[in-house]
Amino acid sequence: MQIAVLILFATRELSAVGGRDRRRLTLAAAWAACSRRRSPSACRRAFGVGPVIVHGLILTALGWQAFGLIGGPRVDGDARARRARCSSSTSARVLYGINYLALRQAITPDRLLGRMTATMRFLTVAPAPLGSLVGGALATGIGLRGTLLTVGVLGLVLSAAAVLWSPVRHHRTLPATAAE
Repeated sequence: MQIAVLILFATRELSAVGGRDRRRLTLAAAWAACSRRRSPSACRRAFGVGPVIVHGLILTALGWQAFGLIGGPRVDGDARARRARCSSSTSARVLYGINYLALRQAITPDRLLGRMTATMRFLTVAPAPLGSLVGGALATGIGLRGTLLTVGVLGLVLSAAAVLWSPVRHHRTLPATAAE
């Protein structure tokens, strides 16, 4: 829902979509996230795999919230859109994604990795068209900015639920690879 609405918001209200700029930011954030002191494995060692996963979700949701708060002149809004995109989409998602995948692979027996990966991709990608439709309907009703703020709030609520109730938050280290 967020990506479909964000594209419209950036092009209509900020005039801020540029492929070259996005590639530069993505590369810079990935480099920063993978540098020696800030690598996903260093964060995992310092805080634990579970806390990095759930707090990565929170940081991503905060980045989503930032999109709805972008305002002001177009040039100024363009710079803020880039910073929000960089912080939410790349850095937090890299920390979340790498640790999430590492944990998922560590607890899944080798013979089931293909099935598990296919199932997870289906469960996470299949609802995307429905989310886009809901986002479009919501944007028609409350506007693009209101929809981005709503998505940010929903992301914060879901990530807070993960922090409070998910058993993942208790994992400090990656378990030994699952036995066959």
